[in-house]
Amino acid sequence: MTMTTATENTCLDLNQAFHRYSSLGMTRRLKARATVTLIQYPKHGFRVALLLDYTTTAWDPRLAPAQAIAAEYLFDGLTERQYHTAIRAAKAQCGATTDKQISAAQMDALNRLIQSPSAVCIFRDDDILSVLAQSLPDSQVQVSAEAIQHMRTAELYDGQQPLAGALGPVTADSVAERVRSTLCVGMTSFTDARIAQEQAVGEHMNWSLIRGRAA
Repeated sequence: MTMTTATENTCLDLNQAFHRYSSLGMTRRLKARATVTLIQYPKHGFRVALLLDYTTTAWDPRLAPAQAIAAEYLFDGLTERQYHTAIRAAKAQCGATTDKQISAAQMDALNRLIQSPSAVCIFRDDDILSVLAQSLPDSQVQVSAEAIQHMRTAELYDGQQPLAGALGPVTADSVAERVRSTLCVGMTSFTDARIAQEQAVGEHMNWSLIRGRAA
């Protein structure tokens, strides 16, 4: 009987899980995605994030993908008018009818907003930014080199002063909790033991069907 240690059964956050799968060569269907939202509860205000969606060889390719977090921003003093101006400009540039247009508009809005003087980077993962800097053939939209560079060089929030969020002050503790929530710390089903078991089982049978259709 194989015994697992407490460490092997420790819950991994979203990024830890992605890095583990990636190190084993198990990641598939990597896609870039931006989210631009207003977080009303808790009152974090405007928030943008750059995500990496993926599946793995062990999962049925028809299942919804998991995600990892490349970068996350809140804002210090961004007004509602400035926010909606960026959204409208992105929609005018990319359209907002098809799913691809909506994804492109979200990415365009993210690129506009992170260049605002009000943008505050509260989290980034340089390794995932490097993945997104590559060409991802499964992505509907690519991340611009300009956006990647801006994220890599952005000063991280130091927690010294509360942020002037759109819905009120956002404290350092609240920012930290925002990051924990985004990464799903303590809330996933990913563990080293699970990933090792999936690796041992091997590729899901339905991936061969996809390769057959592509041939």
